[in-house]
Amino acid sequence: MSQDENHPIPPIAERLDALTAPDEDQPAREEIERQVRIQYRGYLVLATVIALIVGGVIGHFTPGEANPLSETQLTPPPYWGQVCVTREATDDEDAPEGVAVPPTATPQPLRVYVSGAVAAPDVVVLPPDSLLADALKAVGGPTDAADMSAINLAAPLSDHQHVIVPERASAEAAPEPEAPATNPTTGEKIDLNQATAAELETLPNIGPALAERILDYRAEHGPFPTTEALMEVSGIGPTTYEEIAPRITVTTDGD
Repeated sequence: MSQDENHPIPPIAERLDALTAPDEDQPAREEIERQVRIQYRGYLVLATVIALIVGGVIGHFTPGEANPLSETQLTPPPYWGQVCVTREATDDEDAPEGVAVPPTATPQPLRVYVSGAVAAPDVVVLPPDSLLADALKAVGGPTDAADMSAINLAAPLSDHQHVIVPERASAEAAPEPEAPATNPTTGEKIDLNQATAAELETLPNIGPALAERILDYRAEHGPFPTTEALMEVSGIGPTTYEEIAPRITVTTDGD
């Protein structure tokens, strides 16, 4: 008996019905196929890793031409490090080589205006660190009427400073009842036209700065005609004037 007789081929219609008939094991078959695909990807990744490892080992132990870059020593040019850092010309020899030393600022001359009891009031140009004595010398020195006890010849000067050398109070004005007094407790009034900076500072709310402004105003505009004219000085308003008015007075040439 032939094989075809033992296993007869079913008709084509039956085979088509078998293929198109619903398969009860379809979900199980799909799950198996999914697991097979996952396992196949795992094998593929593992094979790739093994190939990379084997290739690296072979390349490491295979003799070949040495890489010229691996043995090349990079040497910086001789000017390296000198492009941005320079050594300035300086007298300080202790500075380390290659370190930039900041230049020393050149002191500027002083321009000082000297007025008052001096031979030739003027604006003078003096070297830095000059003293008041140098300024007086530059304008010809003080006059005979200058009150040298009211100024400090050793005082340092600053740029654009105004120095006023006061005059001594005249001997005729001393016995006058309204002569300036340096002691505020005596009850005598301060003469605005003859007072020194120290005397003006004894008045209420008059410090060194305001005393200097009063002297500057008197040197520029002449004697105060009235005590009320003191309010024309910058920084002295009605309130300050009311406090010092009982203790000040003015004398003129006609008095």
